[in-house]
This record gives sequence, structure tokens and C-alpha cells, in this order.
Amino acid sequence: MNHYTYNIINKTNGKYYIGMRSSEVNPVEDIGINYFGSSMNKELKEELNNDKSNFIYHIIKTYDSREDAYKDEERIHQKFNVSKDPMSYNLINSGHPDRHGIPNSEETRQKISNTLK
Repeated sequence: MNHYTYNIINKTNGKYYIGMRSSEVNPVEDIGINYFGSSMNKELKEELNNDKSNFIYHIIKTYDSREDAYKDEERIHQKFNVSKDPMSYNLINSGHPDRHGIPNSEETRQKISNTLK
């Protein structure tokens, strides 16, 4: 299994999305070829549907485990505070999977709710 963090950048407006993925496929044969991100952001989804070639797909780093990939994705999200960056398509900062059982803030609940509508 391959685990990696990635960055998708819109060549037209410079906006970006940072995510992580675990896949059977080698990352260089996956991101931007078979896989185009996991964002729930409607703007990004629409733009990807219109023209996937309008984006740069970059592998940030590969990892030995999914856990390590999650931890680094969370670190990157916190470092750049992607949920607050107007140039980011990320709706929320990633939370570590061990966070289950900890309630989300009202702001996070609202963002999730808006995304799912």
C-alpha cells in the first residue's frame, strides 16, 4: 500500500488543495491520472470536472504507514491554516483519526453541514 500527501494547484487562480491518500497504485501513477483529490469543496469539484488539465498535481511526501500520512497532513494543514486561507480549497483543517469522540467546534460543524448540502 502507498500512502502520500499531495497538493493540487489551480494554474489559473493559484488556489490549492492539500490532502492525503492511501492507494494500491504508485503515487506518480495515481494523482492527476486516476485520482483527483477527495475535496468536498463544490468550487474545486466543478473546476476539476470542467478541466482536470488546468491543475498541477504534486506529491508532497510518501510514508510507510497511513497513520504517518494522516499525522503529516494534519501538521501541514495546521502550519498553513488551510481552512482560513482564502487561496485554499480545503474547507477544514485535517484532524488526526484518533480524534474520534472529541466534539467538533460549532464552526467546524457548520462547515461540514454546508459542504454536505
